[in-house]
Amino acid sequence: MHGEQLPGLGGTSQSSCFDKLLIEAVSAAGAHIGMAYVLDKGGHVLEMESAVGIPGSIAKAWARVRVKTNSSMPIAVSVREQRLIWVGGREELARAFPAAALALPYHFAAVTAPVCSGGAVWGGLVLLWPSGGASGLTSRQRDVIDHACNEIGDLLRRAAEQGRPITPRPQPRLLDARPVNDTGRRARQLALDCLNRLPEGYCCLDTEGRVSLVSAPAAELLARSPSELLGRPLWESLPWLNDPAYEDRYRAAVVSRQATHFTACAPGARQLTFRLYPGLTGVTVRVAPARAARGVEPSLVAGPVAGPVARPVEDPVEDPVVDPVVDPVVDPVVDPVVDPVVDPVVDPVVDPVVDPVVSPVVDPVVSPVVDPVVGPVADMAGQPRVMALHEMLHLATALARAVTAQEVVDLVADHVMPVYGAQALAILTWQDNRMRVAASRGYSQEAVERYDSRPVIHQTGPPDHYEASEPAFFATWDELRRSRPHSIRADDMNAWAFLPLATSGRPFGTCVLAYARPHRFSGVERATLTALGGLIAQAFERARLYDNKHQLAQCLQASLLPHQLPEIPGLEVAARYVPALPGMDIGGDFYDLIRLSPTMAAAVIGDVQGHDMNAAALMGQVRTAIHAHASAGAPPGEVLAHTNRLLAELSPDRFTSCLYLSIDLEERTACLSSAGHFPPLLSRPGAATQVIEVSPGPLLGIDPDAKYAATELVLDPGSVLTLYTDGLIEEPGLDLGDAITGLARRFAPSPGGPLRDLAAALIDTAAAGHRTDDIAVLLLRDAGAP
Repeated sequence: MHGEQLPGLGGTSQSSCFDKLLIEAVSAAGAHIGMAYVLDKGGHVLEMESAVGIPGSIAKAWARVRVKTNSSMPIAVSVREQRLIWVGGREELARAFPAAALALPYHFAAVTAPVCSGGAVWGGLVLLWPSGGASGLTSRQRDVIDHACNEIGDLLRRAAEQGRPITPRPQPRLLDARPVNDTGRRARQLALDCLNRLPEGYCCLDTEGRVSLVSAPAAELLARSPSELLGRPLWESLPWLNDPAYEDRYRAAVVSRQATHFTACAPGARQLTFRLYPGLTGVTVRVAPARAARGVEPSLVAGPVAGPVARPVEDPVEDPVVDPVVDPVVDPVVDPVVDPVVDPVVDPVVDPVVDPVVSPVVDPVVSPVVDPVVGPVADMAGQPRVMALHEMLHLATALARAVTAQEVVDLVADHVMPVYGAQALAILTWQDNRMRVAASRGYSQEAVERYDSRPVIHQTGPPDHYEASEPAFFATWDELRRSRPHSIRADDMNAWAFLPLATSGRPFGTCVLAYARPHRFSGVERATLTALGGLIAQAFERARLYDNKHQLAQCLQASLLPHQLPEIPGLEVAARYVPALPGMDIGGDFYDLIRLSPTMAAAVIGDVQGHDMNAAALMGQVRTAIHAHASAGAPPGEVLAHTNRLLAELSPDRFTSCLYLSIDLEERTACLSSAGHFPPLLSRPGAATQVIEVSPGPLLGIDPDAKYAATELVLDPGSVLTLYTDGLIEEPGLDLGDAITGLARRFAPSPGGPLRDLAAALIDTAAAGHRTDDIAVLLLRDAGAP
């Protein structure tokens, strides 16, 4: 929700307050780029609300960041672990966060911090500085960041409590910290007059690379009139600059806040040197003929054959001069006014582009060419934009970590839909000659149900020459209907890209990108999206195979665990098992309850070494062996000894921990034996929970002649015995003894409380963290009369 007013803020809208806090943080911390994120309701995704000083194409690529256990983005780690992260430069970023360094290969220092309020996380803050400065944050910068995060967190919390939460739009809002007024117009005119007197050419670019001011000498050197340059990126107005590496030099200057330069060959074999001096609101470009006296190395001179310079170079002669007119400083007290309705007024002399405080996200790929049917037509130059290349690398690294089909769709949707302007995405597969919607984003449930289970022939309806391995693009509904008469139009979409999904030359599905408005696909988009289809296919097939393997393993493991524990009078029992998180292998934890007689019972819990099919199969053998020896009446020590000898013969390279106990409900006693397992907990009514000291023997399967001692216990009426596996207590860096003691300290069962609730509480607490193992818990309570 945007535009709402918050009480106590002087009638200022939520968005304006949010923007002002971000601008103040950037200015007070001395940063040159700032991005503010809002955490969604589920706590799974960070959505960028607004940004300062960054090109829209980069902002769109980072508009959604997933907060999950295997995300390696700095802001995701900050929010997930609720800590500030400082990255001092490109090398440090590459070591700690290689995926982020690959997607943004520029020199900068950065800090990411969680936005918290009221004990909850509400979002995240990202600030960037030029690299090579201080080795860390100063105390003042740290105070500024803490203050900004607190203020933004309080704002988000109050807005949510009042029922008017700040919800980011699909595209992040780009903020301009400077106001536009008559004084600024006159200052620009004076600046332009001064620049026109200089022999070299100068022009100013905004954060999107669009020309906002150009001097007469620059227009002459570039052989274009000012009206042909204003309001458009240089690489669109000048075809000979339409190369990703030239655009990359501009982005390197903006993101790194360091001067860069390159030399290009203009028409007529003229060599022109472009020197870029970045500031908070854009870049000042100096254009001059390349001279040997400037000391330009041959490798830095780029023509149509040699290619452009692809590395940032500091200007060895001149340092950038900060002019308060050309490169204004942010005024932290400025309260930006958001007016997305106002159109930029173009004055070729005085004020080429009047930037509103909040600029819409404009992709430099889009040119002003207009199609009478679909409107603006994408860039037809045939050169892939540099951000598309970086974004493809970013997506490839992210997809390499996806382990489920839904994760693949979520990552593709987060990266592709904002960058390419699509409103919906679906992955379709085929099964038994019917279409299946494997996963989707942006489509309504009704649309998904209409697609799902339709016969394939109705879904495609292609002409005879259509090949399933070829991509198809349709700019309008009429185009799609003419090509595929049986197609379904869902959610009133108006343009589609059908990307085939195939591995090893075998098609298995289609990725559908849908657009709410007619959309003419350029050659660049077609090539990029086709390559994207290959990435999606590999990741999706890998995830699908993993899903099938994981489901098979879980079914095997579930079949080996007891479906229902026997009911024994006088003994209340509760058990819970939680498998490992997706991405982990199958676990080997097991438990069982055995009825020995009307007044005798046995309980067992254990963990087989390994996380694979063999571990699951061995777990079944251990359960069977223990059940057989227990039913024969063997005492606990002998049960473990017999099982140990069997495992040493069957699987000498596998070890198993196990805790076995027998309970006499008449005598209210228990006898325990342990094969290297964790000690149980005993909770007596009115007393603190204690850890039972058991003399553990070796793990099962190590020494076939091992002996196992027994420990006797007295069970008071209402006493609770807790048996558990390592997944309940193990944490990285935490001593096991301290973990067990902490568990006993926290576990205080209330008399008469349901055991199933106690088991659920134990499991839920452990499952809330980053688990790398499965968990089994077995609770036993003497429910007999005193």
